Amino acid sequence: MGVNMLVGFLRSVSWKLHQVGIEGLGVLLQGPSDVRNAVFSANGVNHLVRMLCSERENIVLSTIRVLRHVCLGIGYIPHYKNQIAIANSRGLKFLLALMIHSPSEAIQAEAAYTLSAVVLGNSENLEILSQSSAFQYRYILPLLYSSEEEIRLLTAGALATFAFNNVSEQRAIIRAGGVRWHHFQPFLQSSKEIHRIQAAFQSIVLSRIIPDNEPANITAIGIRTIVDTLERSQAHHTLALAADCVARLAHTRAGITAALVSIDAVGVLFQLLSSSVVLVQSCAAVALGYLSFNHVAERQLLRRCRKKPHLVGNLLLYTRKHKISPMFLARWKHSQELRLPAIRNKPALVSSMHMKFSEVHPLPGFQFPILNSEDFLTRSCKSRSHREPEDSSKRTKTTLEFTPMHQSLKTHTKHGRL
Repeated sequence: MGVNMLVGFLRSVSWKLHQVGIEGLGVLLQGPSDVRNAVFSANGVNHLVRMLCSERENIVLSTIRVLRHVCLGIGYIPHYKNQIAIANSRGLKFLLALMIHSPSEAIQAEAAYTLSAVVLGNSENLEILSQSSAFQYRYILPLLYSSEEEIRLLTAGALATFAFNNVSEQRAIIRAGGVRWHHFQPFLQSSKEIHRIQAAFQSIVLSRIIPDNEPANITAIGIRTIVDTLERSQAHHTLALAADCVARLAHTRAGITAALVSIDAVGVLFQLLSSSVVLVQSCAAVALGYLSFNHVAERQLLRRCRKKPHLVGNLLLYTRKHKISPMFLARWKHSQELRLPAIRNKPALVSSMHMKFSEVHPLPGFQFPILNSEDFLTRSCKSRSHREPEDSSKRTKTTLEFTPMHQSLKTHTKHGRL
C-alpha cells in the first residue's frame, strides 16, 4: 500500500481503518526521506493532527509516534515543511495539551518527545512554543521518576532532543531542575540493546548539564556503548538505531567525531553497507557521510572504498540528499579517473610469528597508549570548547634560534666529520 491509500484511510469514519493507516505510515516513515515528502504532498499531516482528538488511547499514541517520524529523518535531520504543517494545523497546541493534561504517563512522555521533534532545528516553531506560558520543563522532568522504565526512557529522549545543538534549551532544563547521572546508569547497564543505545545517545547530548559526572567521561562511556553494539549486535533494528545515533552525534561537537573515528567507527559502519536490510544500509551511509568531514575519517573511508568499490554505490545512493564531504567525493572521483586498482590485503612484511607487539622493548619509563581505554576516549572527547579561551596578552612568542653556518662547520671539522 502506498502513502496516498494510507492517508485515505485516515479520511474514513472507521477507527479500524484509522489504525491501519497510522500503523502503515509509521512503518514507511522509518525509511527514506522521500516518504516524508509524499506524506506532505498528500496532506497527511492535517489528517494525522486530527487523529490526536480521537477517543481511543491506542490511536492517539500511534499518531503521536507517527508525527515524530514525520518531522525527523535519519541523523535527526528535520523535515521543515512537515514541521510547519503541524504548527499551522494547531498540532503544537494539541500536543502541548496532551503533555500537560493527559491522565496517561505514556501519552505525556510521547507528546513531549514529539514536541521536541516538531521544534528541532526550526526556530519559528520553537519561538511559538517558547511564547506559550503553558510550556515548561517542570511538566516533563517528573516523568523521569516514573515507575515504568519505558516512560523514563521516553522522557530522557524528549529532553535530549530539546537540548540537541541548543544551548538555550539546555540552560532552561537546568533552571527547571536538570537531570542526574543515575537517570541513565540503569539503562546503560541494561540487558536490552535498544535501551543501552538510547541511553548512550541521550547521556552524550545532555552530558554538559549532568552535574554529578564529567562530560568527557559520560561521552566516552556513551560512544563506547554505541560502537560496541554496532560491532556485536545481530539485530537489524538495533544496528539501524546505533548507526542513526552515530549520524546524529557526528554533527554535534567536534570532539565527539574525533572519538568515534579513533575507535574505528568508520570501519564498522562501512561493513554495514553490505547489509541485506535497506534501513541498516541507509543509516550507515548517512553516518559515514557526516563522519567524512573529519580528515582522518575521510582517509579511512577512501581506503575502504578502494578495497571494496562495489559498496560505494550504496554509500552515494543514500547520501544524495544528505551531507557528505566534497573533498572525499573529489578524491574518490580522482582515483577513478586515474583507474587505480583496488587495494588488496597483503601479508605484512614483519610476520606476527617473528615479532609480537609485546616483545618490543620501549625505553625505560615509556608506556604504549591503550587506544581502546576509557581514558583515551575521554581525552579524545575533550574538544576545544572544554578549554578556557586563551588570552592574547598571555601568549608567549616563539623564537627560532639558528646556529650560524660557520660554527656548525667548525664543530664538524673538530670532530673529523667534514
